Amino acid sequence: MPPQRWIVSAICHLFSPRLVFPRLLRYNDSMFTVVVKTEFFAEHQLTMSDGSKESLHGHRWKVAAAVASETLDAAGLAFDFNLLREMLDRIIRPFVGRRLEEHQPFQLANASAENVARHIFEQLAGQITPPIQLCWVEVTEAAGCKVRYEP
Repeated sequence: MPPQRWIVSAICHLFSPRLVFPRLLRYNDSMFTVVVKTEFFAEHQLTMSDGSKESLHGHRWKVAAAVASETLDAAGLAFDFNLLREMLDRIIRPFVGRRLEEHQPFQLANASAENVARHIFEQLAGQITPPIQLCWVEVTEAAGCKVRYEP
C-alpha cells in the first residue's frame, strides 16, 4: 500500500465513529433503548439576540428522555419505565404552571427549548448510573418545534 493510503487508513481507524462515539454507533452490539414522555404547562418570555423580548406566553411542553442498556435485568427490563418517568417528573415539577424565568437555571440563560432540554438532560444524567446510559432529551415547545439535546 502506498504511504499516503496507509496514513489515511490509520487516521480513519483512529477516528472511526466506533472508537470516537462508541455509545452512539453500536454496529453489531445489541442495545435496548427505553423512551418515556411526559408534558407540563409553563410560560416563558425569550430575549432575542437583538435584545428585544417576546411577549410572555405559555406552552404545553412535551418532554421525552431516552436511556440505553446492553443488558436486561433479572426481570427482563433494560430500565423501568415508571422509574424513568418519576425521575423526569421530579425534574420538571418546579416548572409546572409557572414562568420558567422564575427558576435558577433560566435566570441567566434564556428559557429556550434548547436550554430547557439541556437542563433536564443534566439533571437526569446525575441520576442515571452505569451500565445504563442517558442518550438524549427532547423538548417540544409547539407542534413541529422540537429540540433534542445529546452531548
